[in-house]
Amino acid sequence: PEHVQDGYAWRVIGLVAVLTVAATFADFQFKSSIQQSLPKRELAPFLASFGLVVNLLALAFQLLLAPLLLRKVGVGRSLRVLPGALLVSGVGAMLLPGLGGSALLKGADGSLRHGLHQAATEMLFLPLSDVERSRIKTWAAAFGRRAAQVFGSVVLLALISLANAELMARAACIVLSAFALWLSFGIQGRYVERFRIRIRTGTLWTAKEAPEPDRYALLMLV
Repeated sequence: PEHVQDGYAWRVIGLVAVLTVAATFADFQFKSSIQQSLPKRELAPFLASFGLVVNLLALAFQLLLAPLLLRKVGVGRSLRVLPGALLVSGVGAMLLPGLGGSALLKGADGSLRHGLHQAATEMLFLPLSDVERSRIKTWAAAFGRRAAQVFGSVVLLALISLANAELMARAACIVLSAFALWLSFGIQGRYVERFRIRIRTGTLWTAKEAPEPDRYALLMLV
């Protein structure tokens, strides 16, 4: 159980951190492409229109597709959607340089991260005890998000002085997305195993919060 716990926690925190750095690189490419491609008078209308489309897509994913995917294909496969989309759109950005490719990459991140991936990530904490959940959530927020953002920003500051900074950021985004996809493949089994351990040890619920199971719940549990 201790080995499963450690491996599970590090996978979850690592997935959050890697995708956070990838998102930082995608944001840099998007803003850099806007600066190079659009005159100043067109920046505000473009950003407003782009934000509207991305937020509408994120809302559609959150209300319609996310519940369906989480029910039908499970947490593990749902976690692969964002890194897979970033990987594909990152390759597309390499083949289609300029604002079009960067907008595709940024749009994939913006619509899927909050519309689907965040919900799937939250479900990863369900099989944990209250103490574990609090600790791992704290580490995921501090190191998986904030520290990862700082790291990505420092790397970008080092790349800005280079002539091909945007190209290197795109390549790094592809590598990070592929690594995140690999991490997501190893989470499903550990997620289920955490439930199994807590069921075997009788610690899935405390006596006060355990619901009265109906016939269908018992069938699913068996």
